[in-house]
Amino acid sequence: MKRKTSVIILTAILVLLVFAVFAMPVSAQSVTLDYPTDDTIISSVSYLNATVAGFTDFNGNVTFYYSLDNSTWTFICNSTTGGGPFSETWDTTQVPDDVYFLNVTALNASDLVAAYNFSANITVDNAKWVNITSPVNITVITNATSFKTVINLNATTHNATAFSKVQNATFWNSTDGVNWVEIGINDTSGNYTHFNLSKSITTWPNETYFIKVVTNDGLENVSENIIIDNALPTITVGSSAGTYTYLESTTISGTAYGTGSNITKITLDGVVFTGNLSADTADQRNRTYSKSFSLTIGSNTFTVIATDAAGNSKTETITVFRYTSAAPTYGSQLTVREVNQSTDAGGISTHIFDIKNIGSVQDTFMIEATSTGNVTLKLEETGVPTTADFASSAQLSMTLYEAQEKEFKLYSTSDEANTYSINVVATSQGDTTKKSSVLVNSEFISIAPTPTPTPTVTPTPTPTPAVTPTPTPYVYPTPTPTPYVYPTPTPVPTPSPPVPGFEAVFAILTIAAVAYLVRRREE
Repeated sequence: MKRKTSVIILTAILVLLVFAVFAMPVSAQSVTLDYPTDDTIISSVSYLNATVAGFTDFNGNVTFYYSLDNSTWTFICNSTTGGGPFSETWDTTQVPDDVYFLNVTALNASDLVAAYNFSANITVDNAKWVNITSPVNITVITNATSFKTVINLNATTHNATAFSKVQNATFWNSTDGVNWVEIGINDTSGNYTHFNLSKSITTWPNETYFIKVVTNDGLENVSENIIIDNALPTITVGSSAGTYTYLESTTISGTAYGTGSNITKITLDGVVFTGNLSADTADQRNRTYSKSFSLTIGSNTFTVIATDAAGNSKTETITVFRYTSAAPTYGSQLTVREVNQSTDAGGISTHIFDIKNIGSVQDTFMIEATSTGNVTLKLEETGVPTTADFASSAQLSMTLYEAQEKEFKLYSTSDEANTYSINVVATSQGDTTKKSSVLVNSEFISIAPTPTPTPTVTPTPTPTPAVTPTPTPYVYPTPTPTPYVYPTPTPVPTPSPPVPGFEAVFAILTIAAVAYLVRRREE
């Protein structure tokens, strides 16, 4: 029985000893990839830094690897600088731009891997480019509301300093992306990554531009839809039923044209209008619109607002008056107000008429004057000069709303002394059977010519030459480049060695207690 008890006690002691050995912290062998760490972006020739700790049989050799899938590893280099720290370089231009895993391994005295460490999401970016940071695509530089006279151009290069000297950048503009005009050059005379240029735009036409930057080593970038537009759009608006009608509906239609930029929106009576909005394929700034509306009895006013890409807006209105639903009537009344019947042969005789719309709706009247014999005629609405020439017959179109009355003039001339009858007829275009007419006479007589006096010659004075002032040229200020400050890397702290814990103390006390019990039983 005593022997069995002793075996049990010794077995328990051995179990506790094994537990204590494995539970006690030891100084672990480790290798750490200090740079690059997780989520680092590297380019060109990058440093690879590593440190080791806890080795008693380190052979002084660490190895660096890279992988795309964290499974298949490709050798980069070895570092054999004794106990470290270890620092090597990696020419990342020899691998494609991508996201990689990096791994570092440390070998023991038997040349076996004793420890390893890796970093994830290491981005290799060796792309080299220049980018316009302002103005970016679709930028309004100036419009009729916020008028500006200067454009600020800014560009930044990427990875340019790592591979070549970028000494200057030239900015260009174009309205079609094909034919380019130089704006100016930013010459830094050094190796820079930022370029800035300010230029006056007071002489630039209202247009939508492309802006391009080209560096001295061939990098280039383009921004599109850069808008310089200080002009309001233009609008036409019309009614299919005219502005006076008995109809119950009408179609409001017209065009909107952006002077320096595209028309982006048309509204009718405060509602954004999209139906039938179309672009002329020959000119994307020209927009047409068309929409039907019902009409109430009386005045119906419609408001059209066109807005362009620069934010400029133009407003036009049209009022359509609807009569009662009774069937319309048509007709006119012609009245001779003033007659100048007699004049010299070769002179001009003038008759003044009034025409009144006696129908119930707006109407257009075609007025025609005819005569026989050697006489020529011309018709003109009073206050509306005409460019028509004298002819054997004359025509004039006049539009009058209900009960409206307007004045027009008849001019006649002849080189022969005679009296001529002239027939003036007004025909309704709403109902061409409705006509009104009046007959007038023009008499041309011969008068003995009056002797022409001899003119007195007045000497021409000698003009005094004007003095033209010499303009003073404007000197543009030279922009001061801002140097780029590189960030200072943060040092990685060295971890402290672990301190033995509670498990070691517990094991020692257990061994002492068992030894005490064994000694008691033997006594």
